[in-house]
Amino acid sequence: MKRFVSFVSVFLFLFLVAQAEGKGVVYSVKNHPDLYELIHLDRVKDSERIESIASDFEGKVIELYLVTGFVEQYRNYKTRFNYVLYAVYGDNIMLTGPAFMFKDVAYRDIMLTGPNKLDVFDIGLICRVKAEVDGLENGFILLDPISTEVVSADVAARESANNERKLHEGESAKRKKSGFNSKTNQVIVWCGVQFSFPSYFDVLMEDSTDLWTTYYPHEENYYASLMFQSADLLDVEGLMDPQSFFNASLPNVIEATFYSGEFFTDITIIKSEKIEIAGLPGWTVEHVGSPDEKGEYSIGSYAIAYSPEAEKVFFVSCVYDSIDQSRYDYLGDYRKILETARLMEVSSEEAIIIPSKTKSDYDFAYARKFSDYSIYMLFDNESKTVRSFSTSDKGVLVGSMKGDLKSGITIQYKYDGQWEEVFRQKPGSQTEAILIDDDGFDWAFEQVPVEEAEAILNSAGYHDMN
Repeated sequence: MKRFVSFVSVFLFLFLVAQAEGKGVVYSVKNHPDLYELIHLDRVKDSERIESIASDFEGKVIELYLVTGFVEQYRNYKTRFNYVLYAVYGDNIMLTGPAFMFKDVAYRDIMLTGPNKLDVFDIGLICRVKAEVDGLENGFILLDPISTEVVSADVAARESANNERKLHEGESAKRKKSGFNSKTNQVIVWCGVQFSFPSYFDVLMEDSTDLWTTYYPHEENYYASLMFQSADLLDVEGLMDPQSFFNASLPNVIEATFYSGEFFTDITIIKSEKIEIAGLPGWTVEHVGSPDEKGEYSIGSYAIAYSPEAEKVFFVSCVYDSIDQSRYDYLGDYRKILETARLMEVSSEEAIIIPSKTKSDYDFAYARKFSDYSIYMLFDNESKTVRSFSTSDKGVLVGSMKGDLKSGITIQYKYDGQWEEVFRQKPGSQTEAILIDDDGFDWAFEQVPVEEAEAILNSAGYHDMN
């Protein structure tokens, strides 16, 4: 099980550094379930889901196998074209799936690379495309090419087939035996959180410490481990409170750790999502590893959260080998461990005193984040004002607002004239919103902690524009 320990070591190291910004992250069918789902959707029946996923990936870099299905001149230009492309998966061309587009590109804009640099980029070419998602337009997912490599159908079929997912599904189907029983479980208090876990994890690793504790099953034919880790959060005094800093940093750390391809090139992400552990906001990632030369592979799940009482970041992970001879549903039991976790009651003498935060002037905040800059919007219900600013510019637009988030907030700006924008909550979502600008274009925003946006606004150089 040593390879699992090294996996968590890197995860722990990255969070301790906590400077990761998600740069260099490339999403693919192999490492993100939503892309796997996207290319298998029907663009007519599943148009709303396609739009939702495309919006989530806007501004991010993806890599897919695509085939050129149609080409036309862009307007009246002789050297600029629109290319319509469809996903390729295994031996299949997803003609009924989502349609991608290179819009208004010249030959050089396609960014051809690799040995097959053709003189003419025509229909019927299968390519490995790395591109930034520019959004959705008239049902097409717009792509800004970073690299386009023409490949053979055999290469696309071999590399895009998600064998690890099939292995995972087949292995999981065999494991239906639960060892989770509140009467026989062991209990550990970790970073102020009490966890109850199955008694089959009955061997404590000898060199376990208060920073690193690992349990294994005793039987020789069991190849599994349950691990608890902890780490101090970086000193963020003067920036924002530790919980807000953790919440703001976590998505970037997850991206840099699991999706960048720099550390883990041989795993497939099965699930990656927000969770709560004992009421504390966190994240979980479930994955399966590629088979080694013996055909053996590992399956695991990781969770992370921050404990304000202990002022610690804590990790809980469970990993097992495909050669494990038990029928225990390790990941099912692991989910129960997280679901039943609870914060411990501590006396006033034991409690850590966290200075109370100064009340913010703002009620909520949203952001639109790109790879190299972000746009923030801060809303103050009392003064009926909105402040909109970018990390790439120090000028702050101040507008007046009326209405509410659910039905739509009308924002009026008065700079070099007057214009209005509408900002409303996305139907069915508690964290997403849509900004409709003065030209009628839609822009997706994600809710962020007020402290995150306010800390940037209060940093040196930002000023309200006249």
